[in-house]
Amino acid sequence: MVESSIVPIDTAKQRIDNARTLDQVVKIRDKAAAIEAYYRRAGKADEKFQQVLEIKLRAERKAGEQIKAVPREPGRRSDGTSYHPGTRLNEIKEMYGNSSVARWQKLAAIPEARLEEYILKT
Repeated sequence: MVESSIVPIDTAKQRIDNARTLDQVVKIRDKAAAIEAYYRRAGKADEKFQQVLEIKLRAERKAGEQIKAVPREPGRRSDGTSYHPGTRLNEIKEMYGNSSVARWQKLAAIPEARLEEYILKT
């Protein structure tokens, strides 16, 4: 059943590229994470498992790119130490968690060529 849920890697890349909202990207990421968990429990580490990890990584990177594009409140501190409820960035952090949002933004900061090189090595 899970094997039939996995779309070809090229289709997944296209869906990630075409995703216009953070929610769309996170849905792709969440599905990949669920399939990853299945593979880990089943003790499978084959090519499809690697593709699932790549899909998850690409979706997290795209999420980070979209989060970085969220407008910041003008005149407010951007060092992350002040909290302003109701701002879009804080809503995102509350919804997905600070650590996930920070990790996704770090992935988005990695140059594309370096990420592709990493994916080819794994």
